[in-house]
Amino acid sequence: MTLVSLRFARTALIKRLQSPPSTVAPVVAGVLFFIFLALCARFLSGGSVSRAVLCLMVALAPPAVYLLVKRPLIFPFACYVCLVPLNAILFFGHLGTLSKLLGAMSFIALALWLVRHRLVVKPHATTFVWLALTLWIILGGLWAIDRYDWLGDLTPGGGVGLLTFLELLGLYIVVAAIPVRSIDWNVTCIAVVTGGLIAAAVSFYQLFVTGGFLSGRLWVTGVGGQVADPNHFAGALLLAIFVTTAAALHQKAAMAKLALMLCLCALMCGIFLSGSRDAMIAVAIGFFYMMWRGRYRAQLAVYALVAGLAAAPMLPALAARFVLATSDFGAGRLFIWRVGWDALKTYWLLGAGFNNFPNAFDRSYLHVYMSQATGYQRAGHNLLLTSAVELGLLGAGLMLLAWVLQFRMLKSIDRTSPFYDWRVALEAALLALFVSCMFLDNMFEKYTWLTFCVVALFRSRYVTSLNDNVELAMPREPGCRLPDSDVYRDSAAPWPLTTSSLDR
Repeated sequence: MTLVSLRFARTALIKRLQSPPSTVAPVVAGVLFFIFLALCARFLSGGSVSRAVLCLMVALAPPAVYLLVKRPLIFPFACYVCLVPLNAILFFGHLGTLSKLLGAMSFIALALWLVRHRLVVKPHATTFVWLALTLWIILGGLWAIDRYDWLGDLTPGGGVGLLTFLELLGLYIVVAAIPVRSIDWNVTCIAVVTGGLIAAAVSFYQLFVTGGFLSGRLWVTGVGGQVADPNHFAGALLLAIFVTTAAALHQKAAMAKLALMLCLCALMCGIFLSGSRDAMIAVAIGFFYMMWRGRYRAQLAVYALVAGLAAAPMLPALAARFVLATSDFGAGRLFIWRVGWDALKTYWLLGAGFNNFPNAFDRSYLHVYMSQATGYQRAGHNLLLTSAVELGLLGAGLMLLAWVLQFRMLKSIDRTSPFYDWRVALEAALLALFVSCMFLDNMFEKYTWLTFCVVALFRSRYVTSLNDNVELAMPREPGCRLPDSDVYRDSAAPWPLTTSSLDR
């Protein structure tokens, strides 16, 4: 009887360690605690807003430092994730954006965590392809048309360029390397959806309070008075839409499904208000992919129908936007692509240099007949054409290969896995983003690389869960790779990789 009891207790302990922790109670407790701090700060500051904010910052500093050291995926990375959809409207001049600061903090905190724990998830082949593409971009500076444009933000007054790409790639590499627990993944998903809902709420506020609806689309004004590009504003909501859909599929309670369905409607309204045609096409293709590969096609059809019904009040304006595309040749994109094709005939081998498509465009502008003028210094509005002109066919091939490998990163999750529906949703988000890249220059936007990071995080979550199962079944000594696992630990690490070790 004693032996049976011990076996039962051991089995119960293993199941408890393997089961994902609940995130509802910590989230509710955190919200209530924040409200309590806000009320205390308001009371102690005597009604001053600046003093209230200062009191909140002081009160939240200790838990923020703790999370920065112990849980960098919760803070600052989750805060960075939440602010990425708002990146275009949180620009503070020479100080940059708040999301850029949080991105730098996330890189440092995650890198220090990896060094301190000496624990890393095996890199996927995608990482090496991105690194090869980076090397080719750097070499392209030797023959770039304009090296100042190639350097971009590395020069005074330069725009988005090489430094931004290196920052985004560096954050992606450290995010892809860190093991992910269930609570880390859940908090990241909450941050993705929250950021999208805040961005949608800002668009609703400006629509009904401050205006900004012009030419059938909403132009959102940022903190510094700058106007956000509606196409990029809509593109930043794509990831939140598919994460919300995947979360709704996994809910058993009807009220939870209804709440997430309302969130999906709000996010879709944000895209419809932007009037972004490429984003609407991308969402439609993403939902078709989910219904093709998913296991809950009936539910997905209902979600897609509800999301489409959210466009009913704006249907005339949306129809006018698509009708306009036939008369203005896709806002001049057709002529831009014709000029870009002519430029490719000159720069097909080595390319014109990173960030130099506008310069190559200018050199071919007068070689192509156009029924309407597009002007000089135009962006490519197509990922493959821009990559081919700037980086040559070799660079374009590396870019396409990186996207393909990024899409196939989760292929090891089969249809019987409980992670499968999340895999399909994230693949749909990548597919939708790729479709958007065919009409928009968003390859080096934060929301594009955030999607890459979330896919890599989910792969790490899947790998970490497999490693937990192997460790619990067969403990091993430090200094080796676990069988059938992609998680490595350094020989000097004094702890085994289990659920409890990730809690350290």
